Amino acid sequence: ALGLGLSQYQKAMASFSRMKELFDQKTDIPDIGTVELKNFNGLKVQNLSYQYPGSPSWALRNLNFEIHKGQTVGLIGPVGSGKTTLLHLLNRLYPAVPGSILINEVSIEQISQRSLHTQLVLVPQEAFLFSDTIIDNVAFSEGDDSLDGVKDWTRVVDIDREIESLPHKFHSQLGERGINLSGGQKQRLTIARGLMVKAPFIMLDDSLSAVDTKTEKSIQERLDNKGKSSQTKLIVSHRLTSVEKADQIIVLKNGEIEAIGKHADLLKRSQTYARLAEIQGVSRE
Repeated sequence: ALGLGLSQYQKAMASFSRMKELFDQKTDIPDIGTVELKNFNGLKVQNLSYQYPGSPSWALRNLNFEIHKGQTVGLIGPVGSGKTTLLHLLNRLYPAVPGSILINEVSIEQISQRSLHTQLVLVPQEAFLFSDTIIDNVAFSEGDDSLDGVKDWTRVVDIDREIESLPHKFHSQLGERGINLSGGQKQRLTIARGLMVKAPFIMLDDSLSAVDTKTEKSIQERLDNKGKSSQTKLIVSHRLTSVEKADQIIVLKNGEIEAIGKHADLLKRSQTYARLAEIQGVSRE
């Protein structure tokens, strides 16, 4: 018993040292904001530039645009153009130059982190699921008594029938990082989790890249019919079909804004957008 106890002690100390190292990490984005964000009325980006530490080049340079309440905005650009970097800056996951990002005319660093993330929700490109039940993964922010909401939003993202076919349905256990699901299933569950938060501003970072175009179209139609016209959406995608009906589309190239406008307008003014439309066979009308 003594030998076993010493063995367990050594394992525990090794684990504790790793945990302590994590807990002792200092953030480079201190939560010093005192303004409590109660709603979302609009976002303004002005002269926003960002350079990763140690990188000789700029990830983003001199971005200027506005997103108004209730708008659906698309964000398009080649790989490495800075789309995900921009989303991380808007969510204050990276530090931005003070005054370069304004929400409700308030600089983002003056807003408390907790209130910021009740108004802005990011559905990341990489789907992350916990080793837990489906209902607990989707209702992560809502508590345990949310089965009706989980069913509702899984229906919107077109995965409810697949869940109902499982032996334990919504109480089915997922493996680590959702290993027992396909890439498209993981992405759809992650979107449902983001939608359940009911935040007024949601950002989708290429969140439907692992589903086929038919399923993607079905999900978009259901989202539009959900009666969430007051919700502001920022949709990042490589597929123009995901954003061609947006109120405005921002085209990024090499970290800079090449053009901003609607689908038909960008086909004429943006070489990048026109080239993507040609490759993907998107209508030029």
